[in-house]
Amino acid sequence: MKIKLKQMKFRSYLILFSVLVCSSHLNAQNNLDKISGLSSTSASVAYSLRQLSSSYTGPLVRIKVGTLFYDVYPDATTCNFTLSSKISSSIGTYNAAVSVASTNALSTIITAGTTNATVAIWYDQSGNGVHVYSSAATASIITLGSIITMNGQPTITFGTNSAFTSTSSVNYNAQTQATINAVAQNSNSISDYAGIISTGDNGGWGIAYNPNTNSQQAYSSGVPTGTYLYGYFVDGSGGLNASTLELTTISKIVTGFINKTNQTSSIYTNSTIKGSNTSTIFVNPTNGTLDKIYVGQRGNFSNRNFVGNISETFIFNKILTASEQTSLETSQAIFLPPTVTITSSASGAVCAGTNITFTANVQNYTGTPTYQWYKNGAIIVGANASTYATTTLSNNDQIKVYVNGGVNNANIVSSGLKLNIDASNPGSYAGTGNTWYDLSGNNNHATLNNSPSYDAASGSIVTNGSNQYISVPQFNATNTNITMQAWVYVNLNTTGTFIKSGTGGGGYSIGIGNGAYDQVGSNVVMLLYGRGWIGTGVSYGTAGWKLVTLTLDGSSTARAYVNGSLIGTYTWTTPTLPVGALNFGANIGDGNIYYNGKFAAAYFYDRALSLTEIQQNYNAFATKTTSFSSNSITVSITGSIPTITVNGDACVNKTSLTTPSGLTSYAWYKNNVVISGAVSNTYTPTESGMYQVTVSNGTCSSTSTATTIYSCGKTA
Repeated sequence: MKIKLKQMKFRSYLILFSVLVCSSHLNAQNNLDKISGLSSTSASVAYSLRQLSSSYTGPLVRIKVGTLFYDVYPDATTCNFTLSSKISSSIGTYNAAVSVASTNALSTIITAGTTNATVAIWYDQSGNGVHVYSSAATASIITLGSIITMNGQPTITFGTNSAFTSTSSVNYNAQTQATINAVAQNSNSISDYAGIISTGDNGGWGIAYNPNTNSQQAYSSGVPTGTYLYGYFVDGSGGLNASTLELTTISKIVTGFINKTNQTSSIYTNSTIKGSNTSTIFVNPTNGTLDKIYVGQRGNFSNRNFVGNISETFIFNKILTASEQTSLETSQAIFLPPTVTITSSASGAVCAGTNITFTANVQNYTGTPTYQWYKNGAIIVGANASTYATTTLSNNDQIKVYVNGGVNNANIVSSGLKLNIDASNPGSYAGTGNTWYDLSGNNNHATLNNSPSYDAASGSIVTNGSNQYISVPQFNATNTNITMQAWVYVNLNTTGTFIKSGTGGGGYSIGIGNGAYDQVGSNVVMLLYGRGWIGTGVSYGTAGWKLVTLTLDGSSTARAYVNGSLIGTYTWTTPTLPVGALNFGANIGDGNIYYNGKFAAAYFYDRALSLTEIQQNYNAFATKTTSFSSNSITVSITGSIPTITVNGDACVNKTSLTTPSGLTSYAWYKNNVVISGAVSNTYTPTESGMYQVTVSNGTCSSTSTATTIYSCGKTA
């Protein structure tokens, strides 16, 4: 019996041991298998706003809303921090134990336009449980009900006193190698050591940002090199401080390597190596045995804060392989703004007339890009493909491309579209000049009169209310079956015309005022010539961007819309036919009544759109994007295309042809056949036909365009 009792007691120990082993597995390192290519890679610490490992089932962050705290778990669909993420029940203190997810979504405690949220805990997903805390909880994650984003992905905004510190310590003392990675965007960091992530208090390793170009000296083998370190840099506790040497406020993927064995460091941004360093200042730069992890600050130095956004950051206890680095940084490309670079088929100087092809390569953009090519800052009309080829470039011409600006034309109603101008699309307006190009393909280009300004932030043309307006030459003279629309920034308690078809006493228009355009007010006002003013009595409501629409149907019934809503229907006398230009911002020829405001886009149709179609155009504006531009390529052209001067009346035996002298050789052609002996810069045709000249200048040769010589009659 005693033996049996002892056996039972032994079995209970086994059961207890098994429970302890399973529990300890909760703190085992998690492979980052949610990132393709890192299924066998783990980190020392890993902080992110997306789920990185299928083994990690805890919350992403603990947020503070008002005076209460909530743990927020990854969204079940996107695995990111979203308004659909599940939250825990409310928590009374910032550092209470982890709280399980409830059935409520984050959106249930967030009110659009009012709610702010900050971060109290950023949870470590590595499996090591080195969470970082902030008792003040001042780093922002939600502002006025909207998640703060970095290029559409959630991020945390750090200020001068927003850093996180781990409560548990780490011992990296024996670590000889490290990879430190962060997705960050500096906005206004001041300190030379603006820490993004670091270990230790007075020493340790990490990544920081230095906004000052002449404050930190670089060392090699213990000797100053004369180079200053700035931009993002590896913080190698003294000497191993490889730097990017670039100041920026654009989001970057920053990866730094530290190798204590060979005393080297290197740093990459967006997968491109930017700097490396070898140093023996500290032969053994070390981490402590009881260090803490700091995020948003360099160690325990309260004046070494990073000011900007951090979306995720890691420390690995090794140098990542090239494959692992590529996998990690490829997954982080979602945080980067879309970019475009162009390449040229020409290498070095080319001869005049050479066919050169430029190719655009877009990165970090998931939609279907649109293109607009430019030469010397001017739009190349019709150059809207991903490549641009030409034979007419001159020496030092500059080529670049803009991608995806403005409203996507595929999202607006196309049937009956006669005018489409969009100031936020560089294909329509480049930000300078007096021509606003029509994107409809009908060449109904607008002219900016009296130099309205351009607001790049909103992508709009700004009129001053006194003499500036926008006009399109008349392309429609009907008083039935039309729709005219404009995206206008409505300023209340003012006067003015938004759109007017026709100048002087004819046509129809819509704008703002009281009972008429010249009466100060905030109401929708229309004018149908032959009927007169129509004061709708309906206010625009609030200041801001509005899609203002006027339609006339087949029976001349007028309808006014604001955004996607019908304001009113008005059936009266048919307005007189419009004569003259279509104007925006002024009623030219009839008191003018200029508008002081902004115009972002405008459309005109040769039919009355339905309410559903008007709502489609209204919703399309929500997809408006800010364009991004490529690098510029300056071409080097040797020589030039020869020109032929016709001396005479282009008749046989009465005309000579000349081209500039001083070149290496000349060859004249008639109807594409070389003329024997015609090898000077002049030639006198004796027969009718098409004449060209090919000139050589060193190693380059080029051919002129054709000139026609005629057999002219000798008598009347």
